[in-house]
Formats: sequence, C-alpha cells, structure tokens
Amino acid sequence: MRFNYMICPARDLGANAFSNVTCKPNPVFVWRELPIAAPIQHLIESTVSTTITTCDCRTDPQLGRSAPTIQYAPFQIHCLVMATFASLVAPFGGFFASGFKRAFNIKDFGHSIPGHGGMTDRMDCQ
Repeated sequence: MRFNYMICPARDLGANAFSNVTCKPNPVFVWRELPIAAPIQHLIESTVSTTITTCDCRTDPQLGRSAPTIQYAPFQIHCLVMATFASLVAPFGGFFASGFKRAFNIKDFGHSIPGHGGMTDRMDCQ
C-alpha cells in the first residue's frame, strides 16, 4: 500500500513498478489511527515498564502525555477476516470430501471425475 503501483488501477499494460503511476487512493488503502482504550492502555503499561509511544501520537488531556495509537488500513482488516475464515473453515471442505468418498466406498475421485483423481484429492479442501 506504500506504492501507488500496487493500489492504482492499471490504465496502461506497459506500466511497471518503476513507472510514475498516480491516482487518488481508494479509502480502504488510506492509513487511519485507532486510539488504544484507557483500560487496555493501563493494563499494557502495568505489565511493561516502558511507556508505549508511536510516531504520530495525539495528546491525551487527562493523562497529560501522548496516548498510543494503532495505525491500520481497512484493507488489512479485510485481509485478516478472509485469512481467519480460510484457515478455520477450509479444512472442513477436505473432511467433507473424505466423508463423501467413504460414503460411496471409493478410493479417490479418479473414478467419479475421470482424469482428476490425484489432483482433486490434493485440492479438495481449497
């Protein structure tokens, strides 16, 4: 997300990473700051002897010092949700395929889908 080449739509098929690509970034690629809640901040500071600070801190008027923030882009949250889904749900596709094969008493999908025996068995959870 730090390079426009990665987030701008392709207008020229000859463009590469060294081309001067410019565009207005989609809002999902714009960095945002999430302040850490006071109870969590207090818990972190009580377990860690050093104070957590970031480069772009805002001043907390109640504490009189900089409050830490977490920098993120909405795109990263989307990636985290998709990765969690894939890692927790996808293996059940393999379990389903194995159960399906056992129910019909077949060794692999080579007999039910001709020409796809070993490959389908390797990719069934994907």
